[in-house]
Amino acid sequence: MKTFDIHRFGKVLKWTLYYNKSTLTKIIMGFFIAFLALYLLSTDLLFSASSSLPDRLTVAESCTLGVVVVFLFLTPSWILSNMKDRKSSLDYLMLPATNLEKFLARIVTVTVFYTLCLIAAQIAADLIQWVVSLFRYPISQTGLISISLFENHSIHFCEITNGIDSYGREAPYLILGNLMVLTWMIWMHSFYTLGGTVFRKRAWIITSFILFVLGFIITFLEVKISSGIMNCSDNVYEVSTMAIEIIIVLISLLLAGLNYFLSYKVFCRMQLINNKWVNL
Repeated sequence: MKTFDIHRFGKVLKWTLYYNKSTLTKIIMGFFIAFLALYLLSTDLLFSASSSLPDRLTVAESCTLGVVVVFLFLTPSWILSNMKDRKSSLDYLMLPATNLEKFLARIVTVTVFYTLCLIAAQIAADLIQWVVSLFRYPISQTGLISISLFENHSIHFCEITNGIDSYGREAPYLILGNLMVLTWMIWMHSFYTLGGTVFRKRAWIITSFILFVLGFIITFLEVKISSGIMNCSDNVYEVSTMAIEIIIVLISLLLAGLNYFLSYKVFCRMQLINNKWVNL
């Protein structure tokens, strides 16, 4: 089997989800307990009832956003978590499917379904927080953290009619800024995917350390380049800034594609008996 078949891929994905149903259950239960404890402690439901609604939900909202963002970035590093020992590796490698189908099934599992489990756990804990709040606060001082999180942190798109958004930012800069954030997230996902396929143990820790070193180097270089551009005139600086941001977007997409390609190549080279720390 050398060609990708969507129906066979669906079967592989179903098998992967069934094989990892205990992991999915643990994610739901673990994060449900964690979020519930966080909400009960940070929204004045167990102790003081003197805080107003904005103050009461701000801490929980910020913590929730932080947990979701970190979780989204770390989950790709668990792409081979279903192949921890020889038996589980043999079970997955022997599936009647192509390497691409098995590789994509794992990416979809850790990226989409792990995230859905996190969201389900958060919403369930949030609903309990809201119900408990109704017994301690007037209904006007209660609310769902999920809705507040979505309203305050969703991407704001510019108004096409007048070319600016509600914050006064012009359309090209706003679109380019959102595009940079999106490509950065894609690159982060690809980088942790590569780390998850290369490293057999503590993949997320080693990958995060490498990312920290790279971030320090890139920040240093960016400061040097920006200081040089600032010496130019304002018009040149404006044009140069947009040009640099476009180049960054294109380079990020190319590097993300390279990371996914290398991840797939490493996956194809997987052996039952391999190095203790790396799959190379």
